[in-house]
Amino acid sequence: MLLFFGLLSCVDTYAERAGLSLVITRTSRGEALIQAASALEAIHAETLPVSDIALMQPYQALRKKQVLGRILATWLRRGQVPRYRHLGLPRASLMTNPITWIRNALGTFRRANGEIQ
Repeated sequence: MLLFFGLLSCVDTYAERAGLSLVITRTSRGEALIQAASALEAIHAETLPVSDIALMQPYQALRKKQVLGRILATWLRRGQVPRYRHLGLPRASLMTNPITWIRNALGTFRRANGEIQ
């Protein structure tokens, strides 16, 4: 599972690079932490093209493309949603099939009756 908050995100790669973990630095402090650990030889780190991440985590990439529809449906149904900032959700949502996006939004709308937290 890929989490989008914090200094770093850590992911199992699953695909071509089985046995390796992917670490995404999300802040300059996170980058400094990885550089320091690498300098101490506590970890081995190398760069990876961002485009390879979707190949390693196809379900997560798909979820990111569909989450804006789910957020909108939850807001319409419940009047409140969590805040997601700086994740590129509008751009990601344009990369998916509109029918799939609408189906996900409708499914979320139907299920969004739960207790308000």
